[in-house]
Amino acid sequence: MRTDDHGLLRLVYETPQSEVKPYCRVLRVIAENGKSTYEVLSDEADVAKGSIRKHLNTLADYGYLEGNFSKQIIGFKGKSLLHEIWPEHFPDSVQDEDLPF
Repeated sequence: MRTDDHGLLRLVYETPQSEVKPYCRVLRVIAENGKSTYEVLSDEADVAKGSIRKHLNTLADYGYLEGNFSKQIIGFKGKSLLHEIWPEHFPDSVQDEDLPF
């Protein structure tokens, strides 16, 4: 239990970094640093350098990255995933102007 910004007591669960899938850690590095080299992604996300392309492909296939994976642009689904795993670091990604109605 933890008090939020509004003084309300909330149930909080923090996912240990070791339990987060490697492609999610790569997504977090992209969100924090912008487009990065494979070496930076590998070091920061704690994954093998040789597996970075596979993780970027996975992110693109699931729709977490927009367009070509090499551009490393995080889409709406990617922002939502980041908020779901690390809500403290990535505030709610849905803004009123993003809603279609």
